[in-house]
Amino acid sequence: MASYLWFEGEENPNSGRGARAEEGGNGTWSFNGSAINPPLGIGTYDVTVTATDLAGNTASDPGNNALTIQADVPTASLNAPNVTTDGASTYTFTVTYQSSVGIDITGLDNQDIRVTGPNGFDQAAQFISVNTPSNGSPRIATYRINTPGGAWDVADNGSYTFTYDSGYYNDNLKPGISLTMPKTQLTYTSEHLFPYFYNMISEGTNRVVQSKQLRIDEKDYFGLLLATAQYDTIGAITVKQID
Repeated sequence: MASYLWFEGEENPNSGRGARAEEGGNGTWSFNGSAINPPLGIGTYDVTVTATDLAGNTASDPGNNALTIQADVPTASLNAPNVTTDGASTYTFTVTYQSSVGIDITGLDNQDIRVTGPNGFDQAAQFISVNTPSNGSPRIATYRINTPGGAWDVADNGSYTFTYDSGYYNDNLKPGISLTMPKTQLTYTSEHLFPYFYNMISEGTNRVVQSKQLRIDEKDYFGLLLATAQYDTIGAITVKQID
């Protein structure tokens, strides 16, 4: 049996091109790509398959929008803001999808994104919405997950990093902030708040009082540091949040 494939593009549907295909013996058909000359350009094509058996009987089967040719692959860019306050039971983020031939929004669903993390956290993100309810590019999809343990808290804190600003590092008159963190161009990393900064926050009863007044968990050391170390501190270092 022989088969003939006819391609009609969306930009000029009346100037289609065809090629003869050969049956592969397992229900699939193939043809030499060079058989279509010039090659098909970027776009979406209707494909009509016409088959002829040994007796000369012919049948055709059209397929609308059956073939899409694009010069690039779709891209996805994540926008996941940092969590800076505790208590929320869900976390929402967005993904921007782009493609030269457009994004098919009917393919956006709860199977798109899987979020993994510490302590075995593994959850499929729930698809919430897309900014424009039609196919095209770019498209910004919004997703949501339930937070670990039901709410963000101190146990969900990530690691800490510290890097000297290049201007500070290159100024020979400015010393390292402590003996445990001498000046370097490398980045310090710790699973816990660095001892130098931990020692800047209050202790004992003072910490308990501050926690209640500021409504910050007593064990949220970094939160307490940001709230209390902006002005009057022990030593020459202050800590201020940069928005």
